[in-house]
Amino acid sequence: MSVNTIESYLNQLKLHLSQLPENEKKQHLEEVRDHLLEVKHELETSQITHAEQKAVSDFINVETLADNITKEHNQKETLHIEGGHFWFQVSLVFLLAPLIKFSFPIYQGFTSANMGISTAALIQFVIGFVMFFKHFQHRLNEARLKTLRYFSLAILTTSSIPLFLFSLSIVQSQVISFGTIAYTLVLLSIWYFILYCVRSIYQKKQRQFI
Repeated sequence: MSVNTIESYLNQLKLHLSQLPENEKKQHLEEVRDHLLEVKHELETSQITHAEQKAVSDFINVETLADNITKEHNQKETLHIEGGHFWFQVSLVFLLAPLIKFSFPIYQGFTSANMGISTAALIQFVIGFVMFFKHFQHRLNEARLKTLRYFSLAILTTSSIPLFLFSLSIVQSQVISFGTIAYTLVLLSIWYFILYCVRSIYQKKQRQFI
């Protein structure tokens, strides 16, 4: 298709940038329009005939420009995703580590020291929960998906810790406490709820990459 005017050039460029986010695409189109209008004005000031057509014809080819813009966008996206992988791993640690800390009172009792640990663990858990479920679950790539798979296995494996500590507490005290039973069941419920959510997200995202 012949591109002789600024608007026809912009329309062609818009078609080639259809995969970009709308706000980013709009920004690029406005920048190109401003540049071409400025060149056109300079040519008209110099009394060059067919100034608009010359401004467009002397400018970079539509396909080449669109390809360069798309490559730049993809590179930024890759850096954004890979650069945040450390914090993705942190969010997973913040989800699992507190659950393990919550297990200590089952065996050691609800001492002031354990309650202090549990309070700090609760804050850590909330931070991890928000980081993962509010941010990272919508930004999963294949590398993060692989990490998530191992994380779900870690949750499943470590879920035996509360039961193990509960068994030890019975052996040590020879008493079955209703409070300890209730606490263990609640903790396990949270543990398996997190596992269920992580597995659901993993399976859903995995189908998208197949």
